[in-house]
Amino acid sequence: MEGCLLKLLVLIIAFIAISIQLTNAYDDLPCEAHAVANRSVICRCRAQYCDTVIREVPAEGEIITYTSSDSGLRFYKESSRFEDSESFDNSLVYNLDPEIKYQTINGFGGAITDSTGLNWQNLTDPALKQNLINSYCSDKGIEYSMLRVPIGGSDFSPKFYAYNEYPKGDKKLSNFTLRPEDYTYKLPFIKACMEVAREDIHMVGTCWSPPTWMKVLHNYTGVNYLRKEYYWTYAEYHRKFVDAYMKEGVPIWGVTTTNEPLTSIANIGPINSLGWTTSSMANWIADYFGPVMKKHHPDVKLLGVDDQRSAIPIWLNLVALRRPEVLNYLDGIAVHFYFDQFITADTIPLTLKQYPQLFALATEASFGAIADIKVDWGSWERAASYAKDIIEDLNVDMIGWLDWNMVLNSQGGPVLNQNYCDAPIIVKPEEGAFYKQPMFYSMGHFAKFLSRGSRRIKLETSAKCDNVYSVAALTPNNTIVVVFNNMETFEVAVTLNLRGKYAQIKLPPSSFVTAEFNNE
Repeated sequence: MEGCLLKLLVLIIAFIAISIQLTNAYDDLPCEAHAVANRSVICRCRAQYCDTVIREVPAEGEIITYTSSDSGLRFYKESSRFEDSESFDNSLVYNLDPEIKYQTINGFGGAITDSTGLNWQNLTDPALKQNLINSYCSDKGIEYSMLRVPIGGSDFSPKFYAYNEYPKGDKKLSNFTLRPEDYTYKLPFIKACMEVAREDIHMVGTCWSPPTWMKVLHNYTGVNYLRKEYYWTYAEYHRKFVDAYMKEGVPIWGVTTTNEPLTSIANIGPINSLGWTTSSMANWIADYFGPVMKKHHPDVKLLGVDDQRSAIPIWLNLVALRRPEVLNYLDGIAVHFYFDQFITADTIPLTLKQYPQLFALATEASFGAIADIKVDWGSWERAASYAKDIIEDLNVDMIGWLDWNMVLNSQGGPVLNQNYCDAPIIVKPEEGAFYKQPMFYSMGHFAKFLSRGSRRIKLETSAKCDNVYSVAALTPNNTIVVVFNNMETFEVAVTLNLRGKYAQIKLPPSSFVTAEFNNE
């Protein structure tokens, strides 16, 4: 009996030792997982503990994979090696050609709305707030490198507001100043991210609505347009915003030409907005916005559209037809995620083929606004939809992909109307905690590994699998990163072929797998 107990004790000690070795094989802190009925897990972060992910440097011939899955894996790391011959059966072969390069990737990220900053500030413990910043922006987190910020208020603000609301009719914007919301919610969050980021954060500014005195109807919401006598003033409004943020130590990388100018023509609810016809937008860009911005801030990228995929051919073709000079000022187009399931990604390259000087950037995505469930705790479906869209967009030459609100509360707000929605991080200040949704990890499989300056490369498969999506890129460190999104409910084996060297990777059911290896 004593011998059996001794053997059992030895086995337990061995099991603990192996567990410790596996846990400490990499210096990551694992997810503090919380189960959600009929959903994937969510990961809790507290002041004392928050999961991390360190990007490892692959050795010669080594492949490092990072796996997150519906079953509960979160950036789970494994190491394998290439072999000289293909000896894997029942496997999809993916052929890599690093010599054939496509667009340069600029980055990934989300939006610093007032709601994001407010929810972050509601986490009163400084260590907990820092854990959230590190999760998004540091090398221990998913390393966001692009952030979008509303110019003034948006629907995710505590109230309707704009800059220079008074005096009314002030064409020269003599009273243009940033608002308390900038100093309390947005700028502190942005600066905290900038402090821990390893590379420059590229900021994209977007206006939802100017002050109401510039508009035909003196309302923030509803069908509304800009008064022609304020075309120059609205261009100056953008210029002064860039000046103000630069003065605060936050350079602006790009500015869009108003949030959703076409969908804002429709009365879609009490959302602060500004509608544009293609004719009025063409005249404003060609005569005012373009000349003002390029004179004062020639390095700031100007992005048109900032609307749905379906708007791209309408907007670009009609605007360019009416005023070809617009193309002298635009650097790219901004695209939103909503209704992408109805409009194929091919819309983007088919249209941009006519305008090769323009790049395309995805600038907004979210779930919940039109769904019965606003915050869907542990939803793998939403995370997988994000990954699918990101891969589709990258494979049609998009240079990056931005989420919407980075941080919301458990209701999906605060918000000015009823369009509550989901976010990758949900805060629960009453618990002294925040929770990472599966969407957080979906974003991380791209944001952390497809660093700025990476070039998408050719990736072909031997046989198409409808529910396995993939993209590959060559990084500035001369490593190759391949990201898979397996939307099948069963394991899929894939084989990578790099110049006659082969390696098999198994994609768990409903999973994201990022593989990184040297370009040898």
